[in-house]
Amino acid sequence: MATTAVARFAYVTAESCGAGHAVRGAALVRAGRRAGIEVRAFGPPVPYPSLTAAGYEGTADWREQVGRYSPDLLLGDTQWMMLGHLMAQMTCPA
Repeated sequence: MATTAVARFAYVTAESCGAGHAVRGAALVRAGRRAGIEVRAFGPPVPYPSLTAAGYEGTADWREQVGRYSPDLLLGDTQWMMLGHLMAQMTCPA
């Protein structure tokens, strides 16, 4: 029986992240789980522990975490100019 590779998606939001951006990331993570798709959401820290529990990975080193995760597709939310350096380092479509 052949195995199917699961695509890895990374949702990222820039330094100006508000709670709405983090909520969107957590919602994408949860939707991915329901669909059997690997989605992780990265961005700067937000002061809402419930978003961390829901799957948003807000840390000061979120750019490095995205690089280590090595997604197949990078989904950027707003302010692409701030994500330009990250997109240049990735080997996946964005």
